[in-house]
Amino acid sequence: MMVTYLSLFGLCVVFLELFIRMHVAADAMAVVATSRDAVQVMASSELDDDAKEAFVRRGSLSIMKGTLRMTAKLAVIVGVLYAVFRIVAVVAPATGRELPSTLVAPVPLVAMSVATLAYAWLRGRIAGRH
Repeated sequence: MMVTYLSLFGLCVVFLELFIRMHVAADAMAVVATSRDAVQVMASSELDDDAKEAFVRRGSLSIMKGTLRMTAKLAVIVGVLYAVFRIVAVVAPATGRELPSTLVAPVPLVAMSVATLAYAWLRGRIAGRH
């Protein structure tokens, strides 16, 4: 069971590192910022309808591109995680059989969430970010 938890923690670390290094959060924040800007433009009484329409059209294209970029990055992360899972399943077949059921059990999920948050905190401290 310990090997299963270590494998699951390894998957969590791989996910977090890829998420950070691929700047997925920045893509999500850009989509939210563009959406916020579009709402502000639509609520503006200083712009005419044609200017609002043009801005919203450009904004919706930007949101679509950002969403597709973020989706592609998440698909790459899922692909890498699946490849790591398959490697674990080949190297340690018993662990490979236990991992899927561990992903839906509450105790391992909480334990891995806490461990991953601790890793992220430690990573940030080592990198000099708080």
